[in-house]
Amino acid sequence: GFVNVATDNGWVVNNMFFDGSSGYPGWSTFFDLDRTDNVSLLDAYVFVSPDPLSSFDLSPIHSFTVESRPYNAQGTGMPRGNIPAPMKFEDIPFVEGGESRVVWQHGHVSIEQDENQCAPASLANSLQWLENEKGITVADEHKSGIRDNTLVGEIDKTMNRAAHSTISGEDMINGKVKYIDENELSDDLVIKHKRRKGTNLISNDTVKVGDTKSIPNTDTTKSLIDWIIDELEHGEDVELVILWDGGGGHAVDLIGGGYVEGVPWLAWVHDANQGYDDNGTAGNVADDKVKKNGGLSPDSGGIGWSYIINNKLASVIMGDTSKGTINFALSESKDTTTTDLDDYSQNINPSEFKLEQNYPNPFNPETIINYQLPINSFVTIKIFDLNGREVKVLVNEYKNAGIYEVKFQGQRLASGVYFYRMEVGNLHITKKAILLR
Repeated sequence: GFVNVATDNGWVVNNMFFDGSSGYPGWSTFFDLDRTDNVSLLDAYVFVSPDPLSSFDLSPIHSFTVESRPYNAQGTGMPRGNIPAPMKFEDIPFVEGGESRVVWQHGHVSIEQDENQCAPASLANSLQWLENEKGITVADEHKSGIRDNTLVGEIDKTMNRAAHSTISGEDMINGKVKYIDENELSDDLVIKHKRRKGTNLISNDTVKVGDTKSIPNTDTTKSLIDWIIDELEHGEDVELVILWDGGGGHAVDLIGGGYVEGVPWLAWVHDANQGYDDNGTAGNVADDKVKKNGGLSPDSGGIGWSYIINNKLASVIMGDTSKGTINFALSESKDTTTTDLDDYSQNINPSEFKLEQNYPNPFNPETIINYQLPINSFVTIKIFDLNGREVKVLVNEYKNAGIYEVKFQGQRLASGVYFYRMEVGNLHITKKAILLR
């Protein structure tokens, strides 16, 4: 459903999406009530609806006394040092009949972070999810730490992050690839990255360390936000980097995304209240431990959510920052090379590009599509309806030469004829599939 909130001054929340099937206890968004005076009584107009709303009856639903709080009246989490900069509500450009899609990845976990440890922590959270949900073996333990033998501490080292210090985008992606290479995870993972057009914080080329590569998506026809949501839908784990309007940035591990009437949204886990215990040593010394300060839960902003409008977050993501712009994203997933044909696929390279007829066909609700690549290639396989509208992206990544299979899930689609098309460079191959309920 959707949560809507307004005051006499207008909207403060419009169509905040919620979904009980996400597997998470909730998520938060921060907003400005557009009041500068001391508030003792607030007329709040609140409506929960099963569908997006453009307006609703502004009738008072509940009046409550606002208690004195060091941070806000949102929840019971520990107060943070700074109050968010005021953020005026901006109209969300919903389009009636526009695309609506929901993608959740259940089971993401988060740890307390050292100050400025968001980049190593986002990767640590991602790798732990891949271990829990996809069976990848990660040697280091997922718990709080600073430049020690914990998972996040080891990633501190590969990303060249000193205790309590920031790092560059290049340090983040190179450190990620280095950690995966040094821990012999490259055989299990497919690694990719994409930057927003017009930015240069990370390379637009292949990033290689040892035998491990991160392959860039350089498709200029696909926006960063659309690529991110497609990655999530394909089971890729995604780390997102946001640049704040006032300078600096932040990295989070994404747990979901989609569209509401054409407007994209993202959800994430992180430590919204980074900090550390000072043991009396210099600020760059790693023996200062991570403080347990309660920044992981929904009521403290640790599970967050926002619409993305023109690449900008529509809401505040942390307590001491303002709005931000999505800048680049890194993804990794379990290598899905077909294993049913191990001997064949490992010892024989196909002699040609080939897209097989799906089976079964007709199908309900899922079918399997096999394809083969004679050389290492960037390949896409997309599903289209009879009107030529793209309805699903099945494959969109760099693949080694070999034989692969992918499932086409049709649970949310209407019965009818669909086309699936494989594109490799200038080569296009299209076949027909029939969904019959």
